[in-house]
Amino acid sequence: MQNLLNDFSQGFRDALKSNPLLSGGVYLAIIGTLLALVRRIPSQAFRLIQRRFVLTVEVDSTDQSFPWLQVWLATHQETRRAKHLILRTRNVSAPAGTELADVDHRAYQLLLTPAPGMYIIRYRKRFMLVGFSRERRQANEMFVGFHETLVIRVLGTDRNIVNQLIHDAHTLAIPANERRITIRVPRVGFWNTIDTQIPRPIESLVLADNISNLSVDDIRRFVKERNWYVHMGIPWRRSYLLFGEPGNGKTSLVKAVAGVVGLDIAALSLSGNDFNDEMLLSLITSVPERSLLLLEDIDAVFTGRNRIDQSSKVTFTGLLNALDGVASRDGLIVFMTTNHKERLDPALIRPGRADLHVYLGNASSAQISRMIERFYPNDAERLILKVANKLPDHLLSMAQVQEQFMRWRHDGDLATDYLLTFAHEQQILSLEEVLK
Repeated sequence: MQNLLNDFSQGFRDALKSNPLLSGGVYLAIIGTLLALVRRIPSQAFRLIQRRFVLTVEVDSTDQSFPWLQVWLATHQETRRAKHLILRTRNVSAPAGTELADVDHRAYQLLLTPAPGMYIIRYRKRFMLVGFSRERRQANEMFVGFHETLVIRVLGTDRNIVNQLIHDAHTLAIPANERRITIRVPRVGFWNTIDTQIPRPIESLVLADNISNLSVDDIRRFVKERNWYVHMGIPWRRSYLLFGEPGNGKTSLVKAVAGVVGLDIAALSLSGNDFNDEMLLSLITSVPERSLLLLEDIDAVFTGRNRIDQSSKVTFTGLLNALDGVASRDGLIVFMTTNHKERLDPALIRPGRADLHVYLGNASSAQISRMIERFYPNDAERLILKVANKLPDHLLSMAQVQEQFMRWRHDGDLATDYLLTFAHEQQILSLEEVLK
């Protein structure tokens, strides 16, 4: 073997000496290889330095910190010099207690953020390289929005600088005295923020049997008992079914509870031509942290196990698997609402998929009395006696009662007069329906 190698080596050297063209080609190949290696050294060295000494953080537009960082980025002197900008506009809410005549409905706030590119930012005596990119998203060849990403690079490996940055951006974007609920809906398979709302006070809900407080207490207990669930071998999930006639505060209860316990809301509709089992599972398993999942009007899609909304491709089996299948997420809190509990298949609302059933029915006389106390505190006793025994229980929805009180909120007598008249008309309509 050694002799063969020696013969080959000697023959190759002789060929190089006797053939100038061959030797030139070999030398050029060697030089080219060496030059290619030399060119790669700086980039490889840079990547090595970057991996070892540069902290890189990517922030996706679906993350709740993304809009905070946009506000932070827009306030820096370095980005204010940018000539290519993205305009974002939002209405400015009037301060609480402002008279309607004094509200400037044209008030708005402009946020000019730099367009995609690279920016050098000085933050806390350190330089950061911030890259902003965006790409178009399409569904069925139709434009449905942009997907944006921020990449932040800072020299060093101390992650505290990132924690400080997120904290400062959050403080800048959202005042400390303003707690808001983030509302998200799915778009092209991702959760997108569509609004932030000031939570509704839980005390403003006039519900029967102290339902609002019971719901809050149940969620708080669930959050604290993770170790107990694990010890007992029970999946750490909690779900609620809110049912009853429309207009009695099912969605309002979810918003109020979310505000009290400090959760955001991920609202999901099962309708849609492009919505299927795979997408449903992906969305439910990716519900953002500290968010509850809201499935509204679940009866509008399925009656029993039959799909009545033909625009949706979600199957009944796919829905069950997403809610409590092997891939369902730990710690998930789900609220389902329906106006017709009787239309739902028992498999969907059994314990484990709907642990607590809460009935929110039409207004009782006690609820109406509490509404009067809220709207007319100085004349509540007289007005309650005025309608006593004249308003049948569970005839009107809470929305119908509130409508009259909102309309005549400065005149309790007119409000109760119209309420009694409206209730009488509803009785006649109900009687006619029965006679048919």
